Amino acid sequence: PDYLGTIMECIAYLMEQPHAHSEVLLQRLWHEHLISWLPGFSAALQAGSHLLLYRVLGSRLERLCGE
Repeated sequence: PDYLGTIMECIAYLMEQPHAHSEVLLQRLWHEHLISWLPGFSAALQAGSHLLLYRVLGSRLERLCGE
């Protein structure tokens, strides 16, 4: 979970950059890295958490992966 926060911080940084290569980096990050483990992580988060906050986060991550 801590690693995901770091990745999201990186995504936020890239989204704030005006450079054209930032979009390329975002796409590469998603397709070459995140999509390989994020669906499983979101499912585990929903199934294994007793806290509503994490179950909702898992659900939203799952929807993000489907888009």
